[in-house]
Amino acid sequence: MLQQLSNRQLQLWLFNWLGDYPDPQDWLSLQFLPGSDNNIGNVMVDQANTLMLKADAEEDPLQRLRDYNAAEQLLVVDIAWIPLYQTKAWWQTQPRVRNYSIASFGLTPLDVWTSVFISDS
Repeated sequence: MLQQLSNRQLQLWLFNWLGDYPDPQDWLSLQFLPGSDNNIGNVMVDQANTLMLKADAEEDPLQRLRDYNAAEQLLVVDIAWIPLYQTKAWWQTQPRVRNYSIASFGLTPLDVWTSVFISDS
């Protein structure tokens, strides 16, 4: 299938992907920039590409987010992909487990693990 995608032989396909880290770069630049391994649909939206490259290098967090949001909107208008579903996750711990939480993608970051403890009561 990947070979057929690479050769542009498929018109419609279903491909599953899970985000690697909670940042717009993972959801945009690594998916839609030309040359990205994950750009299997050969998406090419010049204005979005410019914004994603700018955002990837931007040091101001607010401007970076604005650039990614603008790029995302251009990709949505161009129908770069069609999400079919979004999963929900839930978790539960014993009441004695303190400071435990999960972050995006259902992961527990290292800084959370370092503060987790089991209380006596």
